[in-house]
Amino acid sequence: MRKRRKGKVNEADVDMTPMLDIVFIMLIFFIVSSTFIREDGLDLTQHKNDKKPNEATKNIKAIIVQVCKNRDIFIDKRAIDVRSVRANIERKLADDNRALVLIESEADANTGLLVKVIDQAKAAKAAISLSPTATHCS
Repeated sequence: MRKRRKGKVNEADVDMTPMLDIVFIMLIFFIVSSTFIREDGLDLTQHKNDKKPNEATKNIKAIIVQVCKNRDIFIDKRAIDVRSVRANIERKLADDNRALVLIESEADANTGLLVKVIDQAKAAKAAISLSPTATHCS
């Protein structure tokens, strides 16, 4: 059997300070060098409109596009397919080029369908306004 010596026992002492310094330096480097991406979204909050319409905007015709929660799309109370939104808007804009496209959406409507309708209206080069409530959907 081995005899133990009385006195100092050799234990390896590891100094953790340099390792912590390196970890903090790496953390600071990654925070400073990272890029933050700002995602754009749709703001569908209702705003109070206290302004009175002026004479220039009183005579502007609105093309009403409604997106329903059961995936139906209506333009001026006529049911259409999502692929024909652009053609219908372009036809109505040919009649009145100052017309504004008002896109109404029910609260539980499919967001992907709403985005497709918005993209179709933008492709028709129309001025777009969003409204969170659709009145004709049933």
